[in-house]
Amino acid sequence: GTLTFTIEVDNQTEKSYTALVIIDILDINLVSFVAGSVTIDGEAADTSKYTYDDATGTLKVTLNDIVAGGKSTITFQVTKKA
Repeated sequence: GTLTFTIEVDNQTEKSYTALVIIDILDINLVSFVAGSVTIDGEAADTSKYTYDDATGTLKVTLNDIVAGGKSTITFQVTKKA
């Protein structure tokens, strides 16, 4: 089946987060990344905003600046391997 992962970045500081990069490493023995499934704040993410390395299972997402008190949400999908 397909699983959806959600990562929420909540800036609880008094300064903006700038040039923020989120990295998640998937277990490639258990799941397969669903190409084109990344969203940022509910919008489909352009491939200029993320990369995925099939060999290592590394998903890297670049976010826009997050102001103090702001937040950003990333979602992506994987399929479970048999």
